[in-house]
Amino acid sequence: MGPWVNRLLASLALAGVVAVVWGIRLARRLRTLDDERRQEEQRQVDPVLGQLERQEESLNATLLELTDSLGGGANARYKLPWYLVMGVENAGKTSLINRSGQNFSLTHVMKASGQGKRGRLGFDWWIGDKAVLIDPDGELLTQGALQGGQPAELESRLWDHFVDWLERHRSRRPLDGVVLVLDLARLSDAEVAVRKAYASLLRARLRELMERHGSRLPVYVTFSKMDLLHGFDDFFRHYSRAARRAPLGFTFSAASLERPGRWEEEFAEGYDDMLERLNQTLPTLLVECRDRDEREAVFRFVRQLAGLRDVLLGFLGEALSSDRFSTAALVRGAYFTSVYQQGVPEDPFVDAAARRYGMTDGVQAAHRATRSALYFTEELFERIIYPESGLAGDNARAARRRRRIRRASALGCLFVGAALVGGWYHFYEKNSKALAAVEDKAEAFLAVRPSDWQNDDPTGYALLEPLDRLLSATQEFGDYRSRPWLLADMGLYQGHELGVEIDNGYLRLLEEQFLPALMIGIMDDMNRAPEGSNEKLALLRILRMMSDASGRQPQRVHDFMEDRWQEAFPGRGEVQRRLLAHLDYALAYTDLAGHAEAGQSGARQAMAPLDGSIEAAQQELARQPMAERVYASLKSGIDEHRAAPLDLRSSVGSSFSLVFMARDDNPELVRIPGLLTRNGFEDYFLDQLDQATELALVDTWVLGQRDDIDFSEADHRQLQEALRERYISDYHVTWREALADIRMVPLPDIHQAVVVADGLLSASRPLDRLLGEVADQTRLYPELPADDEAAERP
Repeated sequence: MGPWVNRLLASLALAGVVAVVWGIRLARRLRTLDDERRQEEQRQVDPVLGQLERQEESLNATLLELTDSLGGGANARYKLPWYLVMGVENAGKTSLINRSGQNFSLTHVMKASGQGKRGRLGFDWWIGDKAVLIDPDGELLTQGALQGGQPAELESRLWDHFVDWLERHRSRRPLDGVVLVLDLARLSDAEVAVRKAYASLLRARLRELMERHGSRLPVYVTFSKMDLLHGFDDFFRHYSRAARRAPLGFTFSAASLERPGRWEEEFAEGYDDMLERLNQTLPTLLVECRDRDEREAVFRFVRQLAGLRDVLLGFLGEALSSDRFSTAALVRGAYFTSVYQQGVPEDPFVDAAARRYGMTDGVQAAHRATRSALYFTEELFERIIYPESGLAGDNARAARRRRRIRRASALGCLFVGAALVGGWYHFYEKNSKALAAVEDKAEAFLAVRPSDWQNDDPTGYALLEPLDRLLSATQEFGDYRSRPWLLADMGLYQGHELGVEIDNGYLRLLEEQFLPALMIGIMDDMNRAPEGSNEKLALLRILRMMSDASGRQPQRVHDFMEDRWQEAFPGRGEVQRRLLAHLDYALAYTDLAGHAEAGQSGARQAMAPLDGSIEAAQQELARQPMAERVYASLKSGIDEHRAAPLDLRSSVGSSFSLVFMARDDNPELVRIPGLLTRNGFEDYFLDQLDQATELALVDTWVLGQRDDIDFSEADHRQLQEALRERYISDYHVTWREALADIRMVPLPDIHQAVVVADGLLSASRPLDRLLGEVADQTRLYPELPADDEAAERP
């Protein structure tokens, strides 16, 4: 194909790629717009959907910041344990976390940059050096249930979305534990019904977490705001800094994890032990008291704790005890804390007694804000909670999914292993059989001595049997050129080693024996052909294409030898097909002239008998200009197409002889060759011009005037212009000579003149018909319009 065709195809391919890319992007954009439209419609129908989308974006942004800070990757989110800090509104969750003595540098950075902001309902993320604490808004837990109404839809769906988000983004272990923050003062003063509702609420939230995440969660119960019990300040004011840092409470044993109800027993025992320790310090504290009110406050504080024992045990039992209908939590301990000493302390038992007897409640002195200190919180997370970060079980569904994946992977590995073993065995046997077959055929080939081969057979038939043996041997391993290296036959393919050697031997036999034998026969025919004839050029063309791969046209050689072998072996189709198969292989992979030029001895020896005749033929044929030879070939080829010459006498009709005659009465002088007629121009010359030009350019390589057959468009145009000029010149000369050879018949007397004049003026009008025929035959191209207006007229 010409360069303009290549440019056109490249442009079309580029335009196609651009169109495909543009179409894909447009489809994505339209799909995005359609999704946005549907989402907008859903938001109008479901007002909560917008809140859910904003919560999703906020959670994803926090998770992205967390994973990037921990090094990135899918496992970065598992590097730190995640704890959910649960509690109702004003239970003291945020204060407990903020003053727990931990370093939340990433959280402070996020809040300073505006990333940690949230709406009215949301989650505070406290990302420390050892753990991640998630602090949800208390309303998301209560969902309006403590007010006695129906659960609020917004809070309920936000909570459900959060639970689902945890499973989606941290599926292996959504949470490592729950820190349950309970307002001790609120529990002590609440009515029984309120406490039951509160316990049921916490039980429902924990059940949702554990059942939807498929794991048992460690629960650490933290009683906050212990300072609101009357006497707290007076009882603990002598505690040292180290005593205030240490947790106050009790951790349940490992045995409580296995036996249901065990933790309740240990809670009662631990609570009693704590009361006993406090009672043991009571005499000393009473002695150190400064006045009666202080001693009364210290004593009442211990009594309040003793009175709360059954209340707290009952509440925790209702909220956390196991049953046969739900997953039991891993209750690990109960602890008492005080972060800020603010507000007015109360004695719930004194107030209850006062209300029972219709007396006014006692009025206690409020805490002084300047004296706020941390009690029992600074080591709670570091010593108690974080060391047990691996206690939570993995998500059961995720674990089952991983087990299924492992089993499937194991089965897949077994299957792949079996397939590999089977494949290796199969291909080992296949290559072993091929190797044995090659050895047998090689021995049979070597049994025939090269001296027995008839190298002078111009048909190549004498070499057919050894060629068949070698070809059969090469086919044992298939086409090694198309087999990928190291992958063919699962790495056991031997064709790249043995196949190459066999193929090289086969190609040497083709190149140094088979092709030279064929070429010698063609050379003899070429030497016998007439000097400078097209027949000699055609035979030289085949010789050059057989020997030299730089300008080879395999199909042309194939067609020539197919006709030649059909004449040599008529009715023996099998022999012809076998010979053609060897020829096609030789044309595909040999280069006799190139190897001879490179200095290979076998190739030079094979080309030696041919070089002289080829060079002599090239010099002989090169004497005639290529354009002249091609034009002569076109003129001789017109007979093959049976284009009849144009006889001007027949065109005019019978009246021609009444008026005109050919010079010397020779009819050949008024007969136009078929090539130089309108039909010859349109149906033959223009049709054969491209093909003749292509062949002529190839023949410049055949004559040794070029090193290849890679011709440009300019080469084609130059040769075609030369052919057109010769054709037009020949056209003009032929028609001028034919018209010049037309004579008027002699006018010996007046009678003959009258007859001629009558013939000219008769109905047949021979002169008009002659001029019309000449005009029709010589107007080969339409006339161009004189101006734009003429061009626009039909």
